[in-house]
Amino acid sequence: MTRIKNILNFPELIFLIISTIFGLLFMIIVPSHMVPDESSHILRACEVANGTFYNKTPSDKTIFEKKLNKFINQRKSEKFHNTSGYSPVMYISSSLGIKLGNFLFEDGNIIFYLGRMFNLFMYIFMCFLAIKITPIFKYQFMFVSLLPMSLYEGMSYSADSFNNGFAFLFFAYLFKLIFLNKELTKKDYILLTIFTSLGSFCKLNIFPLFLFPFLSIKKHKFIKVTTYILLGIIISYTWAHINNIYLNPQETVINDFSIIFKYPVEVLKEIIISTLENSDAYLKGCIGILGLYNVYLPMYIYIAIITLFISSFIILHENVKIKLQITGLLVFILFHILLLYYYLNTWTPTYSKVIVGIQGRYYIQILPYLFLTLSKNSYKYQFSERTKNIYKIILIVLLVIILIIVTKGINLIFNINK
Repeated sequence: MTRIKNILNFPELIFLIISTIFGLLFMIIVPSHMVPDESSHILRACEVANGTFYNKTPSDKTIFEKKLNKFINQRKSEKFHNTSGYSPVMYISSSLGIKLGNFLFEDGNIIFYLGRMFNLFMYIFMCFLAIKITPIFKYQFMFVSLLPMSLYEGMSYSADSFNNGFAFLFFAYLFKLIFLNKELTKKDYILLTIFTSLGSFCKLNIFPLFLFPFLSIKKHKFIKVTTYILLGIIISYTWAHINNIYLNPQETVINDFSIIFKYPVEVLKEIIISTLENSDAYLKGCIGILGLYNVYLPMYIYIAIITLFISSFIILHENVKIKLQITGLLVFILFHILLLYYYLNTWTPTYSKVIVGIQGRYYIQILPYLFLTLSKNSYKYQFSERTKNIYKIILIVLLVIILIIVTKGINLIFNINK
């Protein structure tokens, strides 16, 4: 029992084992064109590997595309494709895999899987560090990092692989600074600058910055914290401003971000209606809608995951101040509103009464805010360490069983469709 207890004290190692096994299985089983937009992400990774960092990419093929031709969508005559606006930061690992694979091998299949593997290992590495360094919510970080949708994207070329892993690491580091209530050192300021800068080049990864004010306690200068927030916003806005927004090519869309000032009531009404009508799809998509966002998991898996997630905050209790709880809820809501507003302008047909294009997987990166929201300041009843350890074992076992079921399911579906 002592040995098991010691193992349970290192959830990052448990995550490392489970994520490596099932991540590699997903990577091998899932065909190349069965991850949303993966072919476009491969194209962007090829550009980054070729040294094309700025998004105004030329229509000429890169030197890597010949070998990876069957995995990539054909370029159109225009200069832009639907991942052109993504920064090279999110393709660091996959582009290295492609570059190394192109140098060592002639077989495009090997190069393709090497790029996937580099992305998977980068995702695992960042999540491992996140679980290791955070002083609280270790099992919750492990849990969301092993969600079927998290691993499915983690092993692919999708920019969300790096994006989600980096978001978890960013949150974990901020949790470390906040909950350990430690004096910020020169090293901390350097790391915060790096996190802020890199996060500003990722998809909506400036949202952890909303935790920065909680670093501004008596022994810290508020102006320094404010500087980081402004730095993140400026970098993120500048990149978005100089890059073209990818609009729905099939429909006429609004593409007017000032519409909120012209028709605030109508915009708010559409956001509320869309939330009510699509909340089930958002929730399931966050947990796992696989394939080309068309392969649903059995209902009992969704129920099991939701139950485990919520119960973890009751049994594995953490003390969180009410200000952080409220902040977590408000920022999560803000993220949701801004996401819907963005897709209202860029992807929703002008005739539609409901905002379209939103997928539940976009919410994975912001889940740590729910950690704060679902925690309590205090409970009248505290569970014993023995009970907590039993719960951790149950959580791990059920996670493994869920991933086994998902692996067998996607293997069966994709083999049938071959």
